Amino acid sequence: MWIETLDNGKFKYVERYIDPMTEKYKKISITMTSDSRVAWNKAQRELNNRIDKKIKTISQSDITFGEITTKWQHVYKNRVKPNTYLRSTLTLKIIKRYIPDDYIVRNINSVFIQETIESIYYTENYSFSSTKQCKTLLNSILEFAKKKTIIAVNPVLEVEIKKKPKTFEQIEKIGNKYLEPDELKTVLDCLRSFKSGRRNANLTEFLSLTGLRFGEAVALTYDNFKNDFIEVNGTLDYHTHKSSAGIKTTAKTGKANRNVDLSDRAKEIIIEVILENKLLKKEEHFQEKNYIFVTKYGNPIDIATYNTSLKIAAKKCGIEKNLTSHVLRHTHISILSEIGVPLKAIMDRVGHERPETTLGIYTHVTKKMQQGVMQKLNDYYN
Repeated sequence: MWIETLDNGKFKYVERYIDPMTEKYKKISITMTSDSRVAWNKAQRELNNRIDKKIKTISQSDITFGEITTKWQHVYKNRVKPNTYLRSTLTLKIIKRYIPDDYIVRNINSVFIQETIESIYYTENYSFSSTKQCKTLLNSILEFAKKKTIIAVNPVLEVEIKKKPKTFEQIEKIGNKYLEPDELKTVLDCLRSFKSGRRNANLTEFLSLTGLRFGEAVALTYDNFKNDFIEVNGTLDYHTHKSSAGIKTTAKTGKANRNVDLSDRAKEIIIEVILENKLLKKEEHFQEKNYIFVTKYGNPIDIATYNTSLKIAAKKCGIEKNLTSHVLRHTHISILSEIGVPLKAIMDRVGHERPETTLGIYTHVTKKMQQGVMQKLNDYYN
């Protein structure tokens, strides 16, 4: 360290250090009013602290993937809904099979990320959707690292993944994502034959008539019913709370907040359920929570219990499809496609921001309709 006397009578204490980023010498200084031994020692301590701070900031580039992930999760958890965070932890488990916690972040480059994503999709045969979720999550983590100056460039930005051509099995699988009209009727009849199955049957039919997500349907309150339409303004949080708690949270996406017009049959179902609830209120065990689709105890219908009843009904009536509440949402999309509703109108009705799922079912159904036209033409001319 050395001292330079300034024109104003003060003293500038100057020290040199090697910048780890450039490996070149740099100067750092502090101005004092004295050139005494006390001032010298004070300036030396202050300059050393500043140099240490600069070097420490740069040396953060040695941080591991596990360390940066932990820091990222702390921030991300407070920015998203609980169920979104929960899904991210599941995706992160897939990623960490390829990027262990002890990997140094600055050594993770675009070639390595590209190979990782390709292995997940092409080798491990995860779905294109799951692979994209892995890429998106990695992008978020490494963009966080970039903003913390741990890395200079986010390597995920250079990574691409091409969708594999669909196999015949995958094309056929799309047809398993929704119920045909006769299959839906069979399931409804089967549910109504169960003891206490009427409420599940009503919810099933309502989901197929509106395209609501399960969480949106069971979060409907009496105030949301506007006679000719329903106001969808939230979803039941059954990921971090029990359904019986009846915790309503914000909608999944911006598009999910919407008004859904009701058909005559959909209105009949809601009115019927509301009347049944009024009768149940007289029972001591019924706890009013203001929700429409509830059990005999007043709790919102539980998704796990509901899906189990669907699977039992499907098995009993010989339908070989993995029947869940979401299949009914797809069923509604297929109905709208078949009656000629435009794709954009379907997306607005079901609250889809991205068209992938809607488009897959829409295309599948319209192709079937085209095949039906050709069959009718062949029958006519034969």
